[in-house]
Amino acid sequence: MFTSILRRSSRKRICSVAATMAAAALGVGALAGSAFATSDVMQALTPPSDTHVQLGGQGSCSAGGVPVAASLDWQDPVGGTTTQPKLTASVCVLNTTNTYRVALRLFYLDPTLGHVMISESTSLPATGNGAAVNDFAVNLQGPKVLKAAIHHAHVQLQQQVAGVWQDVTGADSSAAADL
Repeated sequence: MFTSILRRSSRKRICSVAATMAAAALGVGALAGSAFATSDVMQALTPPSDTHVQLGGQGSCSAGGVPVAASLDWQDPVGGTTTQPKLTASVCVLNTTNTYRVALRLFYLDPTLGHVMISESTSLPATGNGAAVNDFAVNLQGPKVLKAAIHHAHVQLQQQVAGVWQDVTGADSSAAADL
């Protein structure tokens, strides 16, 4: 019985140390400087190998057309210490019954580890019905995070293949708001 109390105490200590280290690592970003942009305009995304899906501005889907840019609002209150990115877009599903979704990924820049994903939020799946154009609205909001803890965000189109979500756009599909 005595040893189980020590183990429980050790686990608490380890968790406490890990939490302290994580908080210290997140605080490193505060040294970087300036503030977030209020809003970033996202380029319209059309995967090079998939002509059945595009990501663009909300309501901008059209058959044979290129959607306008989507927007990523950092919701950055003046003088605030937190941000909560919100993506407003449309998934344009063209001439297919494939299923797609959007992932909003938030990243921290660690001096040693590089880019570390701290959060991923995903939209509801959008399944085409074979029509020329299916327009699915995306209003995707990430978690509220400390400005010092976030370096940039990626917006990623994904396709469901055999039950597994796969990225269909490259690393070029990102918006950055560096601290």
